[in-house]
Amino acid sequence: MNESEITDVLLGDAVAVAAALLLPVSLPNRSFNPPDTGKYLEVIQFRNTAGSPSWGGMAVYMGILQISYHQRNDDTGAMPGADIQAAIESYYRKNRLIYGPTGKITIYQNASELTPITETDKTIYPVSIPYIASRGEGS
Repeated sequence: MNESEITDVLLGDAVAVAAALLLPVSLPNRSFNPPDTGKYLEVIQFRNTAGSPSWGGMAVYMGILQISYHQRNDDTGAMPGADIQAAIESYYRKNRLIYGPTGKITIYQNASELTPITETDKTIYPVSIPYIASRGEGS
């Protein structure tokens, strides 16, 4: 798989998670208007391709997929946000495989719930998901 395919597969998987949680999702480089409820997921991919590591003739691609739940500060407390954050974390467990058209992506560590970010009008509950994929023999 190349980096473009990896991005497409990861974003497609995140869209499936959003659908399962019945939430709209904001994706990189796509227009998005937050819903009136103020509740939605935001997906960001951080690629770590410095040095283009390889293993036995295979190109290795690593990075972090971050899925954040946005919730308006509306006196519902932190539990709804924490519950969504936990649901995302449980979906991306260590050794989970995500298959694409030409290879697979491995979640190589359990997803991590990060500290919520409180803004004036909303709180953001991020989940960090480390992945690795390869291209070449055995991919």
